Amino acid sequence: VFWSAAALYGNFDAPDYPLPAREDYPVNPTNDYAKTKLEAEEWLLHYHKHHGLWVTIMRCGAIYGEGATYAMGNAIILKLLGMLEPIIVGSGKNRVALIYARDTVRIADVLARAEEASGRIFNARDNCAYTLEAIEEALGEAVGSPPFKKFRMPARAFKKMIVDPVQKQSKEWGIEPIIDPGLAAMTTLDSYI
Repeated sequence: VFWSAAALYGNFDAPDYPLPAREDYPVNPTNDYAKTKLEAEEWLLHYHKHHGLWVTIMRCGAIYGEGATYAMGNAIILKLLGMLEPIIVGSGKNRVALIYARDTVRIADVLARAEEASGRIFNARDNCAYTLEAIEEALGEAVGSPPFKKFRMPARAFKKMIVDPVQKQSKEWGIEPIIDPGLAAMTTLDSYI
């Protein structure tokens, strides 16, 4: 079972395909992470078709929960610990595909046992599609610090004021950043699968 990513769909802006994005939604990777996932998928499907390799592909939403160690998972955990303010980027009306870490493992386990899953691609996400605004409000309520009702941080300001400085400081310190720039950019999209 190969764990790919919903990031393969790029900006989720294919005009003739409705959201939520199904597995036949056009792929359009916009960063190196997504491009390498697509390349891996293509090689695996090649070996499945030509050499009988048993393979199933999962395109996961952003993973959160125990064991999630970067990007959106980290942001959710830091907010629940009260160490990061809830913040709404862009309009807040966009929906994000999330999946709990244990559910990701459960789905992989089911797919690994299902013969009819071989050679197929599956999107994997939680049942509910929350708007970014709803997520931030829930996190704010949990820590007693709701996001400002009338304030929305523009996406470019989020990149300039938060993502870029974190990337720079992480590089200077020689550590992995807790904010993945590719996923940070996706927080402004209607990345709904």
